[in-house]
Amino acid sequence: RKGARVLVVDLDPQAHATLGLGCEAEGGASLADVLSSGASARSALREAPSGLALLPASARLADFEEAASVS
Repeated sequence: RKGARVLVVDLDPQAHATLGLGCEAEGGASLADVLSSGASARSALREAPSGLALLPASARLADFEEAASVS
């Protein structure tokens, strides 16, 4: 309401925040791509129907977490 911009970063591999905001979890760049492939966060940003900026999660985030814990 005050014109502030809000960014939601979904760190959950089950993508609860992403889905709860009405966005698709799969089919586009996500936080997993930013963390594992070096994609820019800007390329993964989506606008949620509520007007929030969203850096979405996807199931691929679980693969990233597993690989990071092995390293």
